[in-house]
Amino acid sequence: MHSLAFAQDIVNVAASEAKKYNLGRITKINILLGDGLADHEDSLKFSFGLLSKGTVAENAEIAVKIKPNDFGMKIENMEGE
Repeated sequence: MHSLAFAQDIVNVAASEAKKYNLGRITKINILLGDGLADHEDSLKFSFGLLSKGTVAENAEIAVKIKPNDFGMKIENMEGE
C-alpha cells in the first residue's frame, strides 16, 4: 500500500514541477528510498508506471538510491524537457 501512495505523490510532484518550470515532460526522477522500504522498489516503479499514464511523467525513468537506516522516501531531483 505504501508503494501506491508514494507513487501517487511522485506523479503529483512531477506534474507540479513540470508546470512550474514549463516542461512538456519529465524524463527522469531520482528518488532516495530508505532501506526499510527497499523491498518495495519494484512495486513503487510498477505503481508509478500505472499512475503516470497520460501525465507529463509517463515513461519517466525512476532511479532509486537506497539510504541506510531510513524508512522514508524523498525525491532528490527531476529532469525534463
